[in-house]
Amino acid sequence: MLIFTEIGDSTSALNFLVKSDDISREINDKVGIAYNDMIRGRIYCKKKDYINAEKYFLRSIDLFNKVKDGVYIFEAYDNYIELLIINNRLDEAESIIKEAYRVLDGKESIITEIKLEKYLAIINYKRGNYKEAVDKYKSYDRIYDVYDDHVLKMRLLAVETKFDIIKAQKERKRIERYNKELEEKHDVFLTATEIIKEINSSLNLKDVVAKVHHHLKIAIPLDVFGLALYSKEKGKINYKEYVEGGKRYGDRLKPIDINSRKNFTAYAIRNNKDIHLRTMDDKSKYVEDIILEPFNKISETVIFKRLVFEGEILGVLTVQSYEKDIYDRRHTAIIDLITPYLAIAVNNSIKSHNLEKEIKEREKAEEKLKEKNDILREISNTDNLTTLHNRHYLNKIMDNLFGIENIKGKNINLIMVDIDFFKEYNDTYGHIAGDEAISKIGRKIKEICEKNCIDAFRYGGDEFLIIDYDYSLNELRALGEKVNREVENLKINNLKSPISDYITVSIGITQVELENECNQDKLIKKVDNALYESKRIGKNKVTFL
Repeated sequence: MLIFTEIGDSTSALNFLVKSDDISREINDKVGIAYNDMIRGRIYCKKKDYINAEKYFLRSIDLFNKVKDGVYIFEAYDNYIELLIINNRLDEAESIIKEAYRVLDGKESIITEIKLEKYLAIINYKRGNYKEAVDKYKSYDRIYDVYDDHVLKMRLLAVETKFDIIKAQKERKRIERYNKELEEKHDVFLTATEIIKEINSSLNLKDVVAKVHHHLKIAIPLDVFGLALYSKEKGKINYKEYVEGGKRYGDRLKPIDINSRKNFTAYAIRNNKDIHLRTMDDKSKYVEDIILEPFNKISETVIFKRLVFEGEILGVLTVQSYEKDIYDRRHTAIIDLITPYLAIAVNNSIKSHNLEKEIKEREKAEEKLKEKNDILREISNTDNLTTLHNRHYLNKIMDNLFGIENIKGKNINLIMVDIDFFKEYNDTYGHIAGDEAISKIGRKIKEICEKNCIDAFRYGGDEFLIIDYDYSLNELRALGEKVNREVENLKINNLKSPISDYITVSIGITQVELENECNQDKLIKKVDNALYESKRIGKNKVTFL
């Protein structure tokens, strides 16, 4: 637009200003609209269309005042004052100058003051007030001298500013380098933190190593990755994980002897020293030769980091690349940060494995001990002749029963079994045969009771006791009669029995509702009375009392 104005193409310039107005209105740029009006005033001045020029100058001044613009308003005043002087409207020009001074109101604008004083000098000269004109020109010169001094100071300030800018640029570059280093360290920290988080997530070493390998593949150039553990007792190094060329060998590599002169891993552990080889040309510092099998490619850059926990070397972490000198400061920083945590994880895994092994061994021992205790308990509670519960176990059951705080109202059923004419049997057939008879009868009682989920005991000698808590009177009688019948059906000969050719039994039954003052002796006495009644009325009988 200014180009159109300079080359005298006022029509194009005015058209352009219309478009500029539209844009200014869209974005509510009132300063832009005022500035466009000022330019229109200049265009009309060049065309000597002073009426339109004045209109637009006044409109721009008014708008600049409304938006309180302190930059372009004096330029608008300057244009308008010049138009008034050209048209010899000196009084109006003087009035506008005063208005401009009021707007200036102490603001430091030497150039504006110079122009206003110059216009006042011209006005007085045109009026013929030469003395006032001279005074104004002197004022003009005085202000101009101040302006000249001001310009000099500004130039000196510009030089100083330029020097400060150069210093600032250097400082900025230093800060940029520092920030770059910080960003790099932050990136290393984030990467290492992510890997460390994975390291701490499991006690399973295989899982931990797999996760570390996964993250390192992303973070650094990686063609070979491995983690080996060292057994000081055996003098051997075993790789728990080894990955090369995308192939995972796991723990299938042959153990490495700690004294091997052909292996970097052995050197690092044996000499308690990490290795960072930037090119394989320098391998002779560490090994005499390199074993290629099972691999057919030699790494150029290798790092072997010892895994040390509380001063003890647990193993080695290795990362390798087929390219020379590939690992930069960032890569090595990541390795340095994660290695101590990996050493802790290895130590925890070893301890966890040993603890699991110890726990399993202890569990096995406890299981064996439990089995033995169960056997001993069974032996202590069992009559070895009949395999029935013994008197000792009966006493424990009774102690538990009467140990209940309130037993009143609870029911208990007792069946006492006694072999008829057993003394005569022993005298005739001998004690060995007597024991055999007791054994057979006891086992038969056990068989019957187990089918009915009832406890049976060898009470002593040739006596047996059956205890139940749920049977009715009829069920108890049926059970007693079954025992009586089944024993005789064993057909154990007894020629001394006057009532049968075979051994028989007498049975007493009682059903008791317990009271708090009841005890074992009272129960036994009651069922014993029922048994005595069976004996009294002829034996081989079942009596309920």
